[in-house]
Amino acid sequence: MTGISGTLAATEITPPHIEYGQLSPMLLVFGLAVAGVLVEAFVPRAQRRALHLVLTLGGLAAAFVLVIVIAAGSSLFANGSPGHVVAVGAVAVDGPTLFIWGTILVLAFVSVLLIAERTFFFRSLRDDIRALSRELDALLRAGRYREAIERMARSPSPEAAAVLAGLRNADLGPVAAEKAIGGALALERTRMERGLAFLGTLGNNAPFVGLLGTVIGIIEAFELLGRTDGAGAAGGALAPQAIMSSIAEALVATAVGLFVAIPAVAGFNYFQRKIANALARSEALTSVLLAHLNAEEPALPGAPSASEEARVS
Repeated sequence: MTGISGTLAATEITPPHIEYGQLSPMLLVFGLAVAGVLVEAFVPRAQRRALHLVLTLGGLAAAFVLVIVIAAGSSLFANGSPGHVVAVGAVAVDGPTLFIWGTILVLAFVSVLLIAERTFFFRSLRDDIRALSRELDALLRAGRYREAIERMARSPSPEAAAVLAGLRNADLGPVAAEKAIGGALALERTRMERGLAFLGTLGNNAPFVGLLGTVIGIIEAFELLGRTDGAGAAGGALAPQAIMSSIAEALVATAVGLFVAIPAVAGFNYFQRKIANALARSEALTSVLLAHLNAEEPALPGAPSASEEARVS
């Protein structure tokens, strides 16, 4: 035991050298993920969304600036060097890597910005549709069409906008009102779907950007493997480290592509569901109006029905 202890004491353990500056974009993004968990755990619910948005957009923008700073650094590509292998040979920081990082960060920034904009937009359209339906039915039964128009105009919801179009064309008959409702729903759907095509395209294609980085990393790995054929002992000893760093670069690119694609697809599906629900509620609310317009007689309080008049005559 004494001999082993003496040997361990005499052995100098060299700490690994980590190039934190060249890994700073990755470290910043990972730090944002940790900060997001802390915000979710300790910040009051009413303030979480705004703080999450500020942290995410600010962090992604800062990470992109760091990528530009690294790419512009004179020491990284000095003397025609293609780049560096950092983190004890685990990650290669070269031109293709920085290009993939920058592209992914820009796409992530635009994706988060679009998701936030659509979230605030749909929040601004919220209204109590059940209560609105009851008010509309009561006003129509009382024949107070002017008040019904004013009530629908005060509501920010797309459901009320569709009913409002039908009310303004009610004097032209049920068919004209139904056509006006269809046109209003088409306009409201276009307004709600604004930007979602880009979000869906981003969710579908961001993994391919990561796949591009994967292909580049694999190509570099095979290129390094080809260079080491016939090399000396020193070159053969360094080959596995360089090849593994290229493979690690490929895996990191794939992971980052999925990191951007998954929130984009989730946001796209969420907003599509919100649009489908809004259109379903619009159909239910406009049916109340069309039911009154298609009635054989005005639904006036105490008015006899057609069958009752026939029996009396």
